[in-house]
Amino acid sequence: MGQDSTPARPRPATPDPAMPPHPEPEILFDGEDMQLRHYRGTSDFRLLTFDIMHARAGRRGAFGVPLTARLGIDHLAVVPKYPCWYPRREAETVALRIAALKDRPTIAYGASMGGYGALKWGGLAGADCAIACSPQATIDPATLGRHDRRYAPHFRADLHGGMQVRATDLPAHAVAIHDPREGRDRFQVGLMAGIATLHPVAAPFTAHATAQCVA
Repeated sequence: MGQDSTPARPRPATPDPAMPPHPEPEILFDGEDMQLRHYRGTSDFRLLTFDIMHARAGRRGAFGVPLTARLGIDHLAVVPKYPCWYPRREAETVALRIAALKDRPTIAYGASMGGYGALKWGGLAGADCAIACSPQATIDPATLGRHDRRYAPHFRADLHGGMQVRATDLPAHAVAIHDPREGRDRFQVGLMAGIATLHPVAAPFTAHATAQCVA
């Protein structure tokens, strides 16, 4: 039998049971809208997370911590200071800083507002793929109309105008996990239907909680 040429799947480092559940991160960027944290690990890949709208940079944890700490996964976390939807004025700087740090394969991951961040900024940040749970394509009421009013109170034209997720934003591979029975999430993913590199994955009966389902 010939030698298997299938590339090895990236694996996290051996878990360290002595590692604290909420390790102290290195703060790489601290702005008005968001903070970039580095939870160092020894894995041969890096996880880049964009947090949900309810997260706050003043708190110690981030999306995926303490799981990544327990598994020894190298983890860059973008954490908002309010429900900001990662506007360009700081997110572009953060994404370029992440790209400059790249020394291993990188997976961008987020849910809802974080899913939007993973898709919108994953490519510029140098991610090889993005996994977005129940993401938005935009929060602009002019585009969404009556189809999705959930995030209209957070929209600011100076920050979020012209910020819809586009094909050029995504990494080479991207997945949008959503419940097609949830009409608002179905509409949001439908706005990105023309993006060839974005693959929708149906998770029926999970509503907006697809990230919990994946977990």
